[in-house]
Amino acid sequence: MSIGGLLGLLKQDAEKGDLERIMTDYQTAISNFSRMDQLLEETLELSRIGRITNPPIDVPFNEIVKEALNQTSERLKSRGFEVSVAEEWPIVDRMRLTEVLVNLIENCVKYNGYQAHPKIEIGHRKDEGETVFFIRDNGVGIDPSQYEKVFGLFYRLDLKVEGIGVGLAIVRRIIEAHNGRIWIESELGKGCTVCFTLPITI
Repeated sequence: MSIGGLLGLLKQDAEKGDLERIMTDYQTAISNFSRMDQLLEETLELSRIGRITNPPIDVPFNEIVKEALNQTSERLKSRGFEVSVAEEWPIVDRMRLTEVLVNLIENCVKYNGYQAHPKIEIGHRKDEGETVFFIRDNGVGIDPSQYEKVFGLFYRLDLKVEGIGVGLAIVRRIIEAHNGRIWIESELGKGCTVCFTLPITI
């Protein structure tokens, strides 16, 4: 319902003196205002990515992985995730990459499909001489027809899952700001692997 519609309902409820309905419509309005504010903030954030150039801070990618896992540890523990991480990593510019991994890990949790033994693997591989970073889960998977759509602004793969559909659009912009590429390898019911490239410092 639109904000104008909600305000109209509040006015009607106030005229009737229906306090219970007033509180219900008030909470709905607050929720809608909050969602609108989040949409605006994340849309502005998306527009800022890549505009400000800071000196590169080169770190082994495993430091970024550790930070991301620290930020998501409670959610991973509460859902019983088994997490495996590669041991040796190349060095990259860390600019906003923790944000990338946090978002991707949270998506693994959201779209796990309540597997009995949920798993996440964070690693890297060589494809024709190029380093490809990846995060893989054993969740519900993604149909190939949705591979590009999930990176679109405000696109949501499942409307029942929390979120507003901005996270992966931001992730793609950050990777592209590093002059990298990002893509999905997945099948329905067989988990999902999100892959991306980054320039390697060493």
